[in-house]
Amino acid sequence: MKIFIILNVLICVVVSEVSFEIVDDWNALATPYSDVCISESGANSETAKKMFENYKLVDEERIRCYFKCILMQHKFMQEDGSFDVDRFVKGNEHVTREIADTCLSKIANEKDLCKKGYLLATCVIGENA
Repeated sequence: MKIFIILNVLICVVVSEVSFEIVDDWNALATPYSDVCISESGANSETAKKMFENYKLVDEERIRCYFKCILMQHKFMQEDGSFDVDRFVKGNEHVTREIADTCLSKIANEKDLCKKGYLLATCVIGENA
């Protein structure tokens, strides 16, 4: 029984560390373009800046467009909705080529670029959970 409790505690610690790392990495990616993308998308500033803290992404049009803007500012997503996969993997510590391929294949047919950006973010988080 003690081993079971210790294993559960260790799992919780590891999961917490990963989540903090992903939040920190997202914030590092988003911060340089956050104000520009909040302005462009019309997203609520507080929501956009804090949404990753509990892995609860807000599925709202303006927030979806905020994601699109961040991806485009980093040149991960192009105007036609295609992605520079190599750049995306190199620019994201928690995105492997396998994760990128998996997530991009799931969103390949999405025409709404805002939704495409949002779905990519949710997929990456899911693949890192």
